[in-house]
Amino acid sequence: MPEIPENARWIGYIGALPLLVFSVSFVAGGPIFPGFALLGFMIYSGLVLAFLGGIRWGAGMVLDHLKTRELVLAMVPVVLAFIALVLEPRWGVLLLGVSYLAAWLFGLVAAPTGAPRWYPILRTQLTVPALVCHAILAYGLYF
Repeated sequence: MPEIPENARWIGYIGALPLLVFSVSFVAGGPIFPGFALLGFMIYSGLVLAFLGGIRWGAGMVLDHLKTRELVLAMVPVVLAFIALVLEPRWGVLLLGVSYLAAWLFGLVAAPTGAPRWYPILRTQLTVPALVCHAILAYGLYF
C-alpha cells in the first residue's frame, strides 16, 4: 500500500473536523446553537465538495491536460454544492451526502489525471467519516 504523506493526512483530518463538530452539535444540541450548526455544516460541506472538483481542475492544469470532459467533471461538484445550499436543508444534506458518495466512488474508478497512488486511500479515509457526519445530521433533521 502506498504511503500517504503525513502533512496530507493530518491536514485532511483537521479539515474534516468541522463536519464532525457541526453534525454532533446539531444532533446533541451544543456547544454550537443548532441553527448555526446546520448552516455551518451545509456551507462547509458544500465548500469541501467544491474543493474536490477543484482538485480535478488543478490536476488537469498542472499536466496541461484540460480536456472538456475533465473540466465538466470538475464543475459538477460545484454545481451540486450550490444546489444543495439553496434547497430546504433536509434535501440539501441528502444531496450533499449523495454527492460525496458519488465523487468518492467515481474517484476510485477514475482518479484525477496525475493523482498519486495514495490519493484514493486518503480520499477513502476522509470520505467515509464525512458520509457518517452527513448521516448524523440527516438523522437529526428527519427524526
